[in-house]
Amino acid sequence: AGPPGKNNPATGTAACGTCPERTSSVVGSTLLSACLCEVGYTASGTGVACTPCAASTYKDAPGAVTCSSCPANTVSAAGSTSLSECECVPGYHPSDSGGGACTACVAGTYKTVQGTGVCAACPSKATSPLGSDALSDCACLAGYRASGSGAACLLDVVELIPQPRECPLLGGLKIR
Repeated sequence: AGPPGKNNPATGTAACGTCPERTSSVVGSTLLSACLCEVGYTASGTGVACTPCAASTYKDAPGAVTCSSCPANTVSAAGSTSLSECECVPGYHPSDSGGGACTACVAGTYKTVQGTGVCAACPSKATSPLGSDALSDCACLAGYRASGSGAACLLDVVELIPQPRECPLLGGLKIR
């Protein structure tokens, strides 16, 4: 028998072997198969080297179980150990229903960062598509134009000035 993280590959001997990297075993383990992957790591079987869970997955229990996928519209770093490490992608915010779910920013809002932030409103007189992830997704409504910085929508004065048009009753003269 050996201390945690060690196993005794041949019963009856005093020497204990070392479990593969990122695995551990309970005190008294006698078999290499008792070495289990740590949380955040997985392997094709027991007693073999473990690798980190891929990005956008997690594993919250030891052993050779597979890593679980993060919910839709979330990402996590490689080697994540819990659902709480799955973060909403830009354009999405944490859902009111919880459980790691994320909901698209509604039309007229956007979110530029990954994580738990809230969706910001587009400038007044502007809207954006569902799930927008940048201020540049906000477009001014008809009759308005973007300011130089794009942070505001200004009344488009050019649209208010009557454009010349032909008047057939006046022999085709153009009037305003």
